[in-house]
Amino acid sequence: MVPEAVSGEVARLTHRLGQEALSEVRHNGLLNVVAIRDRVAADLLSAQLDRGEAEAIALAAEIRADWLLIDERAGRLFARRAGLRVTGVLGILIRAKMEGRIPLIKPELDALRSEARFFVGHDLERDLLAAAGE
Repeated sequence: MVPEAVSGEVARLTHRLGQEALSEVRHNGLLNVVAIRDRVAADLLSAQLDRGEAEAIALAAEIRADWLLIDERAGRLFARRAGLRVTGVLGILIRAKMEGRIPLIKPELDALRSEARFFVGHDLERDLLAAAGE
């Protein structure tokens, strides 16, 4: 489930494979766009966070989500303070490797950097790869 603001953000992506993957998960019902009910909470959060993160936190709180996928540091801090459990793309990669869905994390990190301009600091990368046995 994603709030409308996040749906709008991903709709503006220009990466062809990313757009194809999004289209597929929407078509298969794996990605549902949901309007948040508590606009006040999202508005308050958006004073300090971008609209996508603000709506994602508000939606996760509304539906009592098991997990919130969020990568921005400020958003993660707000979400944790609200009592939400968070993970990010790197947490998903670790889980994917542990479950045997991907053989290595390093190529995925390289692709995130080169194709999505995703920032991962060198110390974090070193720790992540060490934890994954790479």
